[in-house]
Formats: sequence, structure tokens, C-alpha cells
Amino acid sequence: METPKVETAASPAVLTEAQMSEAQVCGSRFARNKMDRVLIAQDMAASMGTAPTFEQWEQHRKWFIDGYTAENPQNTAAAADTAWAEFAKLLDTLYGMTKPKSTTAAAEKKATERTKKREELLAAYATDDAHDVREKLQAAYQTAASDPTNKVAQKAIKNLTTVLKAKTADEDKAAREALAELRKQVREAVSDCESIETLEQALACFD
Repeated sequence: METPKVETAASPAVLTEAQMSEAQVCGSRFARNKMDRVLIAQDMAASMGTAPTFEQWEQHRKWFIDGYTAENPQNTAAAADTAWAEFAKLLDTLYGMTKPKSTTAAAEKKATERTKKREELLAAYATDDAHDVREKLQAAYQTAASDPTNKVAQKAIKNLTTVLKAKTADEDKAAREALAELRKQVREAVSDCESIETLEQALACFD
């Protein structure tokens, strides 16, 4: 569908009654559109159920796209995929619904292979901490910048990025656990303390 040409409107210091009315109508229509999307997501969630299978999810996606393209045959496949991606994000936001994993033998085999490769990759950098990995990643980026066709550098960037995310997640988890343990010890110490002076000194540390 051809996009209608928008004529440049005059810009008076104060809007005319017609301009104010049109702006109000646009705001109302926009609000209804957003509410319509919520209601549509509600209907889709009810159709899918609380725990759709991979196949059910894919069939809902297929028929959603069918309805989307039927409404405007000029919509491209890419536009339909984008519309579904936006709608799926809304389902996730409103109902926490995400695409289930495929349970076919082929899909499970691929998932197992990916897990094995990831474990092997992380094992190769087991003795490196996050700082070491960042330095190696920076070096790989520098190599790729000077030689964009360097496939070894491109692969290193991909692998090191994966390793860095895992290292960072592990270190963050360890820090959270250590913090939780220290807080527990502090709470117990405060609970057992009967010295006002000591408690006042401890409280001053948090000022």
C-alpha cells in the first residue's frame, strides 16, 4: 500500500479548533490501538494455553502471519516476521510466554552438540579469569580491525565473548553469594550483641 503524501501544515502560534480536535482524535486512536494489542495478546495466550508445545507455538505463529499478510497482501515476509517478533515480545511481557524448545530428536541432538561445544570451550579457558579473557578479546578485536577478513580473529571474538559472559556470570554469582553470607553473619552478630557502644559504632559505618 502506497504511503499517503502528508502536506506540510501551517504553524500558527495557537492551534485551530480543527487541529486540536484532530490531535485529540489521534491520541484516542493511538490509545485504542495499544489496548487492542493487549486484548489480542490476551486472546492468543488463551488459545495457546499456559504451556504450549514447540509445535503449538509454531502453528500459532504460522496462522498469525497468515492473518497478518491476508489483511494487507503487500506486506512482505520480512514485515510479517517482524510483526510476529513484536507480538511475541508482548506475550512475554504480559504473560511470560516464550518460544518453547523443540523436542524433536534432531533438535535435541543439536542442543546436546551445542552444550558439548560450550563446555569444551569453557574448559579451554578454565585457568583464565575475566580480566585475562577481556585482554585476549581486546587483542582479537584489534587484529580484526587491522584485518577484517581474518577468520581466525573473527572466530576468536565469538568464542571469547561467550567465555567472558560465562566468566562474568560466575564471578557475579560468587560475589552475590559471598555478600549474602556476610550479611547473614552481620545480622547474627548484631542480634547477639548487647553493647550499645558497639552497635552505635557499627551503625556509624553505614553512614
